[in-house]
Amino acid sequence: MGQLWSRIAPDVRGGPDASCERGGIKMVVGLGNPGAEYVGTRHNAGFDVVDSVARHLGVEIKKRKFGGLLCRCGLDDKTLILLKPQGYMNRSGHVLATAAGFYRLSPADILVVTDDMALEPGRIRVRAKGSSGGHKGLGDIIARVGGNEFARIRVGIGRSRSRMPLIMFWAGRMIRRNSR
Repeated sequence: MGQLWSRIAPDVRGGPDASCERGGIKMVVGLGNPGAEYVGTRHNAGFDVVDSVARHLGVEIKKRKFGGLLCRCGLDDKTLILLKPQGYMNRSGHVLATAAGFYRLSPADILVVTDDMALEPGRIRVRAKGSSGGHKGLGDIIARVGGNEFARIRVGIGRSRSRMPLIMFWAGRMIRRNSR
């Protein structure tokens, strides 16, 4: 978690190194699929990262709201919202757009974390904005919020055609996950 947190903390905290114009990220959204059968799978990397951020901050993401699991917490002198949409990943846009509307957040206030099969396991790619790159969850979010002006972190999961365990190196430690 340390390595990933150090990459995104300036944007979340809104410090002098923040890339967001309005004082930092206010909502971090992890994409994944709900249900016990998806827990621990490589496609839930977004959920895993947001859960790691919650652990780092000493909070739990357990309140049900907007069709997702949500937590509002303090970070420095700001409020940070952690959100895990509970519909399938490809339909995450409605949950994110509803929450952003309720809290009056602009796309520049949002950071989305998702898996990326085109990146090697353990690599991350951080962008302030951009296209969906073929990712259906990001595509749905772009369609629902009306633009691509939100930050995103793509966590590499690689392409695996087998059911062999996938070794992911992110958050500064090695985690063994079943590939699906």
